Amino acid sequence: MKTILFLAAAVASAIAQAGVSYANQVVLSSTAYNIEIGDAEYALIPTKTREVQKPGCHPNGENYFDCIETVVVESQEVIRVNIRFQDPTFGSDDGHLNGQWTSVNFKTTDFTVEEVNALKSVYPRWKHPFTHVNEKFATEKLSLSVAKVKQPIQVVDMKRSRLCQLNQETSEKYDRNCQDQVVYKVSWTLVHVATVTRK
Repeated sequence: MKTILFLAAAVASAIAQAGVSYANQVVLSSTAYNIEIGDAEYALIPTKTREVQKPGCHPNGENYFDCIETVVVESQEVIRVNIRFQDPTFGSDDGHLNGQWTSVNFKTTDFTVEEVNALKSVYPRWKHPFTHVNEKFATEKLSLSVAKVKQPIQVVDMKRSRLCQLNQETSEKYDRNCQDQVVYKVSWTLVHVATVTRK
């Protein structure tokens, strides 16, 4: 009986693993502006999770999605640096520009124990809505440099490619035996590279 229960539990749960990406650079479009560090925070990034079915929940019921619960098995400590910017590409429906955010992750070993503990003391952020520790940390410990650089990209070489003609109404090929022959070439685009470093 114990063996059957063990097998049932193994089938009912799925384990997912993921690594943490550490980098001090982020690439933004050439149209981005007002790029600056917003703050820094201590964070735990899940590296191993397990999906389990809640006891007594019917998987074929009306709210069957609520039967699955994600449980964090392992996590990795990081210092996350949040970068804010504006970009007309991400404008809202009413034409106003919304502030955008991206982030980079540092290892906790990149900082002193005292510095890490300072950010830990205000973790999680939602429990400390009025603190300025995170902004002060970013101002005193970190700096940001932004450079506009050329970056290679692959684009379709229209002169050397052979694309089948499509019916605009049905999106089907006029010639069903036609095979697309797509040839790529290297082109260049301008991007902003934002680099975060310790002061």
